[in-house]
Amino acid sequence: MSELRADTITASDGTSPVTLTGQTAAKAHGLTDQKTGGTQTLRTSFNVSSISDGGTGLTDYSLTSSMSISLYTVVLGVDTDLASYSGNTMLADPAGGNMTSSVVPVKNCETSTGGDQDQEYTSMCVMGDLA
Repeated sequence: MSELRADTITASDGTSPVTLTGQTAAKAHGLTDQKTGGTQTLRTSFNVSSISDGGTGLTDYSLTSSMSISLYTVVLGVDTDLASYSGNTMLADPAGGNMTSSVVPVKNCETSTGGDQDQEYTSMCVMGDLA
């Protein structure tokens, strides 16, 4: 069996990154704690420069490297406090038109009431093409 080891792989021109063909990789992800201590905290991330607390249940993820367009796929997840869990809905671009090539707005709300709700450990993953 052969083994390939490399620190950096570049395109044949020697300077640009290799273009992925036949597969898609996540372009950004972030795991945020919205509840602990009253201040949102970015726990782990890739291609996320910062987050902004937009109020209860609202987080804006600022991307380090922008997407090529403002329409891309966002996958969302939540790990909630099961003692008070009654259902949770997450929305990307909740107000419509706020998603840009460099900012991913995410909203958490309780399913039964529709009210905005902070959650521990909300996560987002972005798929699409970088600029």
